[in-house]
Amino acid sequence: NIFKQELLKLTEEKEITLIISSHSLRELEDICDSYCMLDKGRIISQSSSSLQEADLYKFVVAFASNFDFDLIQNDFIKQRKCSSKIGTFICKGKEREIEQFFSSFNPNVIDKGELTFEELFIYKNEMEGKEHD
Repeated sequence: NIFKQELLKLTEEKEITLIISSHSLRELEDICDSYCMLDKGRIISQSSSSLQEADLYKFVVAFASNFDFDLIQNDFIKQRKCSSKIGTFICKGKEREIEQFFSSFNPNVIDKGELTFEELFIYKNEMEGKEHD
């Protein structure tokens, strides 16, 4: 934490850009305000404002009792990770339409969260792989 604080302080005081290359995506989330992801020497994603890409969202949907998440199918769902009561979905599309779709299943909770570097990286790698198949 001290190291991260010193890096941030240095970039502000000296008004410099610091480039960090790392596989520890969780650590980078705390200190980066822009990113560029590479895969096999190619840029697969980049942003200078935030992790949130246009039309790419993470939704967490929770039910009070066990729910059959196989019932939740839509083309905008790009990734899913579900347990018996909670589903986490990476979706690409219009935020309001996605939220309305999930609402139609009457969950106890619908929460729109921020994508992590790791989730974005996994999504981008999977999409790149499909494009080259």
